[in-house]
Amino acid sequence: MRFIPNAVSSKVALTALKISKQSPNLLFGAGVVGVVATAVLASRATLKIEGILDDHDKTAAQIVEAITYPEYSDKDRKKDMVLLYTQTAVRITKLYGPALIVGGLSVAALTGSHHILTKRNAALTAAYAVLEKGFDEYRGRVRDDQGEEKEKEYYRGVTTEKVAETSKDGKSVTLTEKKTRTGLSPYGVIFNESNPNWRDRPEINLLFLRGVQTYANDKFQAQGYLFLSDVLDDLGFEQTKASRVVGWHKHSGRDQHIDFGIFDDAAALRIWQYATCKEGDLFLDFNVSNILDLI
Repeated sequence: MRFIPNAVSSKVALTALKISKQSPNLLFGAGVVGVVATAVLASRATLKIEGILDDHDKTAAQIVEAITYPEYSDKDRKKDMVLLYTQTAVRITKLYGPALIVGGLSVAALTGSHHILTKRNAALTAAYAVLEKGFDEYRGRVRDDQGEEKEKEYYRGVTTEKVAETSKDGKSVTLTEKKTRTGLSPYGVIFNESNPNWRDRPEINLLFLRGVQTYANDKFQAQGYLFLSDVLDDLGFEQTKASRVVGWHKHSGRDQHIDFGIFDDAAALRIWQYATCKEGDLFLDFNVSNILDLI
């Protein structure tokens, strides 16, 4: 027998899922608020501790003075001093108790947030590695079946169409193939006039990109790894979330050089023919892989 309607239970479950998704942010926010509250509570307690210490000193002085009485033995004095210190410690603990409890809960919240994020990052990295492996295997099968050049065209979204060109005298028609690039890889970018380093002259753009690629390779060889985000910074592009995970690493088992994907054609003019926006725009594709789990 169902006592809770499906609509209500479904809404509760979805709400719980959303809260679970945001739990690291919620725990982190609670931890930060708790740290501030701990400081406030500790400050208030410090303002009140002077009275407790004054009472302690006065009572201790009375115990010392009482030693002059014959009926007050040294054993009684030691017993009273132990009792005094115990009572003072209890009063101070009660005074700072709220600050200690809130501080402990704050540390627990911050630790919990970090633990959840660490587990999620590990899971995402593992999932990405599986997807990358499957995609690489898929590209390998296409390469074996269609050839490396054709596989590159598939990967880069290059389409071929035949264009009829009529001669000047109008007596003959020639069919020529024109290749157009229509897609980007998940990490690809378009280098055009929207980039601050772009210039109107194609040869200058090509020289700039070649220089950045050479610098990136030198940096990679020097430190043993390089994130795509670093290369995007040097090129003048904004970083992406994926660019902080992928890149190049000497122990990745992948290419040991950085390639922007524009200098592998025999004819430089083919670089410009693959543009779809404007003459001179460049598609940059990087031979990256997941390196976060290697660091």
